[in-house]
Amino acid sequence: MDRVPADGAVSVEWSGDHIVLVDQRALPHELALLPVETVDELIEAIRVLAVRGAPAIGIAGALGVALAALRHDCTTEQGRAAVAADAERIADARPTAVNLRWAVRRALARLAEGPAAVLDEALRIRAEDAATNRRLADTAADLTLSLAGRQGGLRVLTHCNTGRFATAAVGTALGAILELARRGRIVEVLVDETRPLLQGSRLTAFELREAGVAHRLLPDSAAAFAMARG
Repeated sequence: MDRVPADGAVSVEWSGDHIVLVDQRALPHELALLPVETVDELIEAIRVLAVRGAPAIGIAGALGVALAALRHDCTTEQGRAAVAADAERIADARPTAVNLRWAVRRALARLAEGPAAVLDEALRIRAEDAATNRRLADTAADLTLSLAGRQGGLRVLTHCNTGRFATAAVGTALGAILELARRGRIVEVLVDETRPLLQGSRLTAFELREAGVAHRLLPDSAAAFAMARG
């Protein structure tokens, strides 16, 4: 699995007959793509956190079932059993990511219709997540403004990474922050470093810098103090 540079790439993509991931291990120093051509490569990518974030992992898992369906003869009982076995291995790659097993099962349910149907379902899962991201960003931004008032700027603290690298589109909590920034309401985002894997300092800070949003990196131990100070 050799990485290649990429600008503005989505976290999980399907290209021809294989999966393409943004390799999150390379960030923030390099935005690189990681082609995934086998189920074993996908399982390894999930385990080593080349792809992370429950929605992104779920999408990758569903596409992994499509990958398995393309690699086996789904017209035979033996081939379908092999796909089901691969699907189970994918679902077990990250037991704590509930999206993964759900998405794998949903894609596998289309196996009797053939590989194209499995791929269609996986891409549908990705499209649904992207649409949910956009609705969530708008709704959460509206709610935040209704609670904070319509005037003045906001300083927001965020933990871990909940943006485009963790999902199919703009993200969840970070998507809402970016929407607030688009509306001109963000003065500054305080980004917890998020130890031990530093998703905040490596990924969230990268996304905010990419979007041109003012932000400051905090050690995790300073979060309570920052919230107390406002």
